[in-house]
Amino acid sequence: MLKNETNEDSIDGNPRSNKIHKPPPVIVRGVINYRELIKRVTHIDGDEQYCTKCLAYNATKVNCVTPETCRKKVRYCEENNILYCTG
Repeated sequence: MLKNETNEDSIDGNPRSNKIHKPPPVIVRGVINYRELIKRVTHIDGDEQYCTKCLAYNATKVNCVTPETCRKKVRYCEENNILYCTG
């Protein structure tokens, strides 16, 4: 879209706003103690919101709300040699 074009589907005729994409989930592998993982994740972010889901083979998926939160989790995993992947 060009700068002066507007979204034809918009009711009020305002230009289309840029959509902020959700960050990919962080999948932590080799989780033996789920409560300890939650304690560490909460310690990293404090008040930030996140969702977790237990997966097969001792893995846990952590969904972050903001890209900054995702970066903090990835940095923490790298600094502490924790097996993880994003995807």
